[in-house]
Amino acid sequence: MMTGFVNRPCGTGDYLIMYFHNPVRAGCSTAAKWVGPQTLYIWAPDDHQFYGNERRRYVHSWLHCDGSAVKRWLGPFLRKPLILNSPQSFLSFLSALHEELAAHQAPDEIIAENLFENWVRDLERELAGILRPPARLAVVREFMDTHYDKPLALEELAHMANWSAAHFSEEFRRHFGVAPIAYLIRQRMNHAHYLLRDVTLTVAEVALRVGYEDLYHFSKLFKRHCGISPGAVRAKG
Repeated sequence: MMTGFVNRPCGTGDYLIMYFHNPVRAGCSTAAKWVGPQTLYIWAPDDHQFYGNERRRYVHSWLHCDGSAVKRWLGPFLRKPLILNSPQSFLSFLSALHEELAAHQAPDEIIAENLFENWVRDLERELAGILRPPARLAVVREFMDTHYDKPLALEELAHMANWSAAHFSEEFRRHFGVAPIAYLIRQRMNHAHYLLRDVTLTVAEVALRVGYEDLYHFSKLFKRHCGISPGAVRAKG
């Protein structure tokens, strides 16, 4: 946007959701205060919409919307600056919603509503302080989910994230609520529980498929985590 302000005393008759990528003044009067970058602001249909920057150009992403469901979902977020960690959730939602509305001759209202509600739920989670994990951490967890049968060491996982082992462990626990190796063991045991239902596999073969050559060690870990021995699971069929 060019420098200057948008000033709509009577609003636009619908809800306006706006994400500011740069500092601006934004609010419901010409006395609006400055908000920083990565700020989301939502106006109700009849709100005085005032925003802009008289000093420099700014970038914003926006959506006009209305309806009873929108009113219910957006109520808690109106007329206050909402500081986000990144624009990714909102921009992904905008892209998906635009795709649904523009790419089909007859957009599906249920899909559009679901996209909107899912974004609001994600917004609630972020504002509650439940942080989205950094991309490098998500990549490592995905690697653990698909390579749980390999002998993965903490130092190797930390190296993948380009962090020290101590910092990696701290960040992993902060975002996922469990230490990395404990998470890996949990994934192995969950998959082993599933594999034990297949009677064509011996217990030793199941142990190997989840990364354990030592059957005794596997059985001990399995019973500690699942509260039942592998043999007992097999006996249940």
